[in-house]
Amino acid sequence: MAMRRLETRKDKIKLIRSIVEGLILLLLILSMIRAIFVFTTYQPYNPKDSSIVTGKDQGFIAISYLGVDRTGTNTLIATEALEKQLNALYKNGYVTITQKDIQNYYKNGVALPEKALFLMYEDGRRDTAIFAQKIMENFNYKATVLTYAEKFNNHDTKFLLPEDLKNLLKNSYWEQGSNGYRLEYINVFDRYDNYLGELTSLEYSRVNRYLERKYNQYLMDFIRDKNGIPKETYDEMKSRIEYDYMQMEKIYSEEVGEIPAAYVLMHANTGSYANNDKVSNINESCIKSLFQMNFNREGSVLNTTENDIYDLTRLQPQAYWSTNHLLMRIQDEQKLPVIFEEGNKTWSQRFTELEGEAEFFDDSLILTSRPQGNGLLKVNGSNQAEDIIFSARLKGNKYGTQSVLIRADEEQKNYISVTLKNNVLYIYECLHGSEHILFEQTLDLFDRITHHSA
Repeated sequence: MAMRRLETRKDKIKLIRSIVEGLILLLLILSMIRAIFVFTTYQPYNPKDSSIVTGKDQGFIAISYLGVDRTGTNTLIATEALEKQLNALYKNGYVTITQKDIQNYYKNGVALPEKALFLMYEDGRRDTAIFAQKIMENFNYKATVLTYAEKFNNHDTKFLLPEDLKNLLKNSYWEQGSNGYRLEYINVFDRYDNYLGELTSLEYSRVNRYLERKYNQYLMDFIRDKNGIPKETYDEMKSRIEYDYMQMEKIYSEEVGEIPAAYVLMHANTGSYANNDKVSNINESCIKSLFQMNFNREGSVLNTTENDIYDLTRLQPQAYWSTNHLLMRIQDEQKLPVIFEEGNKTWSQRFTELEGEAEFFDDSLILTSRPQGNGLLKVNGSNQAEDIIFSARLKGNKYGTQSVLIRADEEQKNYISVTLKNNVLYIYECLHGSEHILFEQTLDLFDRITHHSA
């Protein structure tokens, strides 16, 4: 009898274990299906909702990500960071608008939401579409994916091919736009002033670490020799540039079925459509004959009725930007109230924000300064401390200034400062407002990084 009861108990345990394992497997399968397929539909904003379309014209902000990666790279934003940034925009009331909304705003005077967002992803990467899809669904956001027409012919599987793009456009969260025909560079010099001439995108990526900013994008200028003298005539330049636009028209029409309405002229930022007036005139004529709008500049986020629909601007958040960095840039231009990310409230209560905005998470904090301003935090109760042991890892851009003030008074007239400034470590002593250097060390020398001369 005892043996039979033991066997019965074992059978029940096996049954329970099988049921639990089956449920876990079912959940995994459902998660995989949800990750692959789209079960929701994008819901456009209601133009009659007065809480969204208030009648107050704030223009629209345009944000363009270079690409999305699961864990992030130097240029591609991590999925976790993208979700945090889009979530912050969502919490601040931003709703996405479409290319048609932009056309109606400029051509017909149709009002936009007070907090209107035009979202883009550049370079047409396959992984961007995969990783961004579910995040956009979570916030009911629609985006334009920008592609290079030449990639369709090269069949590079890192990028969206025509069938991929057509399938993507079937779900309601995407529109298509164009970065152009090709991503190539002309008039290239390395940092030592060696003339490299013309480079494909692959060649450019191989030598990028030896370059600075002495080069141009394919459509921005005449092709020139090392002395800056054009290597092509006006007619040759005109034919070269018009060829790219003709190829765009042909490939998009044949492979996708339509020419995108939105175009992004790469690396313009000139106030016109190229670095050279004659080249600019050719670009302008081609752009206006093919496309309905053009993002001609990068760096500013806000577009208003003062812009032309062919001279729009976008902001490209860098992969290392914090969420508050993005929000700070938007607030600086749009001048609307912003809810910044605070993070861990338990940690935040240990500090007093004197300047800027701080976000606390895990064992880290990110302090974002105001534009052309400072960020300053005070450790609560620090004026009562005697001897302490303090350690910190300062991260972020090597250019700029980050400091920790020790034994500082309220007026910051007396302190010891440990400062990173443009990749140089300084220790300052300040007495009665007069600062002098106690120690100085270039971190490239400390890290044994050698910069070779020409």
